[in-house]
Amino acid sequence: FLSLYIGLTTGLCGSITTFSGVMYDAGLALYGSVYGRYPVSDYLFLLISIFSSSFAGFLFGRHLAVLTTLSQQKEKKHDGQQSVQQEIKLEKASSVQIFHTFNLRLWLFPLLIVLSIPAILAIIVTLPNTNNTYIYYSVLFAPFGSLTRWLLSFLNVRFKKFPLGTFICNFTGSCLYLGIIAIMIYTSANNNLLQKQVLMAILQGYCGCLTTVSTLVLETSTMKRLYAFVYFFISVISVQIIFLSVGGGLRALFTT
Repeated sequence: FLSLYIGLTTGLCGSITTFSGVMYDAGLALYGSVYGRYPVSDYLFLLISIFSSSFAGFLFGRHLAVLTTLSQQKEKKHDGQQSVQQEIKLEKASSVQIFHTFNLRLWLFPLLIVLSIPAILAIIVTLPNTNNTYIYYSVLFAPFGSLTRWLLSFLNVRFKKFPLGTFICNFTGSCLYLGIIAIMIYTSANNNLLQKQVLMAILQGYCGCLTTVSTLVLETSTMKRLYAFVYFFISVISVQIIFLSVGGGLRALFTT
């Protein structure tokens, strides 16, 4: 079930947990006016609560999996540590498979482009251009984000102590997220609804699926403690430096 494992972890879980959205919400908490009168405490509370709940959910899921297979573990004399080792081996096996099939999977990009262009044209022609039309465009952009992250994950095999592929996805996706927010704000006077819909689709669809919290949590939980701390804090702090530096000069980015 290795293919199913990759599909559920990289495809589903990686797409519904967006790292870029969390980073932007943290900027809103610090610079925006929607969270209250204590921006610093709101900023820290948001980051700590989201990542704490993510790690708690991961640990709960791991223990739930151990509980559901308890009888099998007793028969095979498996303990909790062996279960963790199996999880690490499964993650490495999926990464190895990604590495060996990297060149074979590149054809998915042109295939998605060929399929997406007529779909986008069909949406433009058939559906009314309302404020919620971006949802349909987001569905078309989402596979590109997941596929980009899946292809870049082959770098995790080469850099085992620092999952470079996931880091690149989270960093570049978050920067792209902030850049699109800037474009939307400074072109809002044009009142071009189609342009707004496409930008929102890239924001929610591509960037949302390109960046991931669940994979970050999985990798951090299966690494040695020192490397895990370094990887986690570099991933979060590097993006926050960009966001807070830009937000300090352009407060309009975090007042939407």
